[in-house]
Amino acid sequence: MKSRGQGRIFQRKGSTLWWCAYYLRGKEYRESTEQRDEKKAQKFLDRKLKEVHADQIGAKPFVGPQQERLKISELLDALEADYKLRGKESPQFKAHLKPVRDYFGEWRAVEVTAEAVDKFISEL
Repeated sequence: MKSRGQGRIFQRKGSTLWWCAYYLRGKEYRESTEQRDEKKAQKFLDRKLKEVHADQIGAKPFVGPQQERLKISELLDALEADYKLRGKESPQFKAHLKPVRDYFGEWRAVEVTAEAVDKFISEL
């Protein structure tokens, strides 16, 4: 039996896949391991716990499951809404966002690297 803070794997009713649950800063994270094998599911959880521990010691910020799915288009939508709310929206602003949206729109935010941005700039 694992002690507190070690997370857990479990199966949801009617599912053949294993899920995991773990905590960081008092928040519970749950996600599918996408595994049917219990040992592989445990390895998935162990990797997640290493990411949590790295965050706790300040080595690398933790990226949760929701953050992993966040797309650039969603961030740009939020930015546009903020500009509109604050009365800073302009045709020039929208024109500057268009090529960024066209290039990066469907990318997941965690995939955007400095090299990808440099490539985008060089192709303008």
